[in-house]
Amino acid sequence: MRTLVLILLCVSAGVEIESRFQVRDKLLRASLPSLQEVQSWAEKTALLGKKRALSWFDGVTNPSSNARKAALVGKVVNVIDGDTVELRLGSATRVIRLDQIDAPEIGQPWGRRARQGLNRRVAGQQVVAEIAGSDRYERLLATLFVKDQNINREMVQSGDAWAYKQYLTDSRLLDDEAAARTARIGLWRGADPIPPWEWRRLDR
Repeated sequence: MRTLVLILLCVSAGVEIESRFQVRDKLLRASLPSLQEVQSWAEKTALLGKKRALSWFDGVTNPSSNARKAALVGKVVNVIDGDTVELRLGSATRVIRLDQIDAPEIGQPWGRRARQGLNRRVAGQQVVAEIAGSDRYERLLATLFVKDQNINREMVQSGDAWAYKQYLTDSRLLDDEAAARTARIGLWRGADPIPPWEWRRLDR
């Protein structure tokens, strides 16, 4: 069986949606797209910039016209830092940037701890990556799931990352960040932690 599964999560108006895992299980029993088709899809995603629409993907699996999200299933083969991993898709790999969160850079306080936190959660794991688009570095933006665990949220809840307010669409991450800050866990143990987006400006 191919190690790569491409999942289209469809949203139909007025219809109750099955969980991503029910959809995945059904697709595992169905015919799968070829690796070439998926690689072509990933390359096209890189050209989208920060656009969220993935409608051009209809030609691969002919999903519902209401399809809004796509997801990849692959194995995490490298954890680059606290918000970036490499995902193996068959014989190819693709860099995944965790969407809506921003972890400390490796060179700033808690940066290596954040990487360790993400490594502990996903290294060597089979994950579902819900794709939201791609960034200017051609990394796919995604929310990672290990079974039913939302890894992006866990990184914020454990104080290993900030909610990335500039690109936020899930307001629950703000509550997660506030709770971690109040509990003074993770990076919030520091007296005055500097957000990564400010650190990057200072580091230029």
